[in-house]
Amino acid sequence: MEAKAGYFDIEAYSDERHPEAKRVHITGSSLRQSYRNGDFRILADADQRTLTFAPHAVVLEQTTILHKTLDVMIVPEPEIR
Repeated sequence: MEAKAGYFDIEAYSDERHPEAKRVHITGSSLRQSYRNGDFRILADADQRTLTFAPHAVVLEQTTILHKTLDVMIVPEPEIR
């Protein structure tokens, strides 16, 4: 998949009904963030009960990321394959 946008906001959050840690896995993609004042975020929430991230919480596999903003946020640190 190829996506071009001024803002990228990919988030997986937990809540009271589903408190387990979340995961984000992006494979075979090209994400191009084109707006200097835009935003680029990939977030996978921690388990609400233990405050720990899932193993392999953010995985970028065969994925290219190009961005113009200086404030790229990927939490937790991604695993790049």
